[in-house]
Amino acid sequence: MRRCGDIPESLLRLQPHAREAGAKDFVEVHHSDVFYANFSALLRVAEKLGIYTLPPSPNKFAPKSLMRFDNLDLEASLGGLNLGRSHLFATALGAPAKPLQVLLTDAARSRQKPVTLPIRSIAEVLAQAKQRLNLRRRHTSVADASGRAVDDARLASLEDGALLVVA
Repeated sequence: MRRCGDIPESLLRLQPHAREAGAKDFVEVHHSDVFYANFSALLRVAEKLGIYTLPPSPNKFAPKSLMRFDNLDLEASLGGLNLGRSHLFATALGAPAKPLQVLLTDAARSRQKPVTLPIRSIAEVLAQAKQRLNLRRRHTSVADASGRAVDDARLASLEDGALLVVA
């Protein structure tokens, strides 16, 4: 919110609701509809390429939903407000990788246990599986729900909630 008298005339013309406001009145300053259409297109491409993902919500690319990014509150963001995430740049500035949350099951798929993996490695998966699933014999392989083998490289790219089968 800013006073009409403090806003440049070129920007004030872009605010359709500010035309009848006086010089001392407060108005909300937003971008034009063209800006939000372009912003939406850019965010869709970024999401498709895995660069940046908005939090899931209905109509998340609608102009009204995107307007909340105009008034970001840094303290709310640091306090845990979900503004989206970037798998590509999540650890770019030295931030530690977020622990992976997966579901572990045995080969018969008779038991499933949720597990948080602070270290993304097959050795950690096998150790957690032995402990959480009370496995008697020593298992040596891990596969995903479709049966494809999972190695350390593939484990690093898994999403939270993935099902891992220990055999």
